[in-house]
Amino acid sequence: PLRLTLSDIQTAKENGIDGILVGHPLQEDLTPAFLESDIPLVVVGNTDQRLFRRRKNIAFLEVDNRRIGEMAANYFASLGKFRTYAFLPDIPSSRWSRIRLRGFRARMREIGESVVVFDGKDIDSWICSLKKPIALFLSGDYMSSAAMSACERNSLSIPSDVSILGVDNNPILCESARVPLSSIEPPFEEIGYEAVRILQRIMSAKTPVRRPIIYRKPPVGVVDRASTTHTHPSASLVKRAIHYIQTNVNSGITAKDVSRYLGVSPQLLSLRFAQLEKTSVRETIIRTRIANVKKILSTTSLPLEKIAKQTGFHSKCHLAHQFAKYVKSSPGNWRMSKATRDAPVKHSG
Repeated sequence: PLRLTLSDIQTAKENGIDGILVGHPLQEDLTPAFLESDIPLVVVGNTDQRLFRRRKNIAFLEVDNRRIGEMAANYFASLGKFRTYAFLPDIPSSRWSRIRLRGFRARMREIGESVVVFDGKDIDSWICSLKKPIALFLSGDYMSSAAMSACERNSLSIPSDVSILGVDNNPILCESARVPLSSIEPPFEEIGYEAVRILQRIMSAKTPVRRPIIYRKPPVGVVDRASTTHTHPSASLVKRAIHYIQTNVNSGITAKDVSRYLGVSPQLLSLRFAQLEKTSVRETIIRTRIANVKKILSTTSLPLEKIAKQTGFHSKCHLAHQFAKYVKSSPGNWRMSKATRDAPVKHSG
């Protein structure tokens, strides 16, 4: 029957039903009845983990959600360098959403990138806080409306500021989105045929299947639409500049040294930093030096003069001036305060 009921399960054998093929979610909670019955059952796209408790004559067939996450990571990596890789989960987070995130995060880690996950609170504040351009992976196509609306409200361009990739390749959602949505296509048709074949095998088996069987089908591929594009060269330029600064900051480099290394004019580099970092090259150099000074202050007893030489400052006076400006404390006071905070707490008695 098109609408499966509790009585259908309870009287299945009496009514000549040899097996049941179901998708999720069901119209009502039939899981307890499925757990009590031993009729052959194939579950497609299971979202009810209670069904895994059944041990006899049951098989699960689903898309390989981990492979979907890995495919998203590989796809974004093929487009170029993004400043942020982010994930918009199913809310409340479901099993398949968590597995897709797991695959996405694991593959991005192999590539050398981390993943920022939406915490479910304020999507506008969250997406504005991320460094642009963003590679945004949606748990499903249906999340595209929330993501694109947030971009529109905050004047973020798709795909130049935010490249968005969904899952399911739902033609209605993807083609009618504000910007046509690129999406990973699952093997839905193949899963349908395979589900029938598996159910037939279980029903024709001479002895009952004594353990759950889980089949996972890999996704077909990514269907490109307008919501994704290669990253703009300016993002790669800024990323290379920051890497050069972090690597050479202790040698006393200036903003001109950075632009000379990259082969661009100081004016162009300054413009790109203002657009993407909301700061200047000089400011980035100083803040990187200050971070290095903090590490040395907190781990050694070196005098300020030696620390200045090690971190690229002209003199200890120059270091002290910049430190006070950015940290709102003298280096000596900061060191003492840090030592006090890190000191072990002694318990009496």
